[in-house]
Amino acid sequence: MKRIIRNIFIVSISFTISLAAHGANIILENNEQNCKKISNWASDSREAVGAKLGVSMQAISFIRPKYEYGCFAVADTPKGPYQCYVQSILSGDKGRTAFANIVMFGNVSCDPIR
Repeated sequence: MKRIIRNIFIVSISFTISLAAHGANIILENNEQNCKKISNWASDSREAVGAKLGVSMQAISFIRPKYEYGCFAVADTPKGPYQCYVQSILSGDKGRTAFANIVMFGNVSCDPIR
């Protein structure tokens, strides 16, 4: 298990360095400070939430980030508010602002807010 985590970490770092070298988005550390910078989510996130909940992606909107033992994106949906686990925090301006990537291997983890 440690080897798998180490390999994922190495691939993630390599991917981040590669993107940064090309001026693309960078991955920020997933912590409370960076979570608070999130003002929207990655382009495919609304589509993934819509598919997961069985609703139109146009009916889903980003409300705010939430940090509680991890970073979450709070979304308004036709089925009520949901919080979705943020897999990675991305930035296109070297960390001044951020957006949430909630999709990992085609899956999202969202739960209703009660």
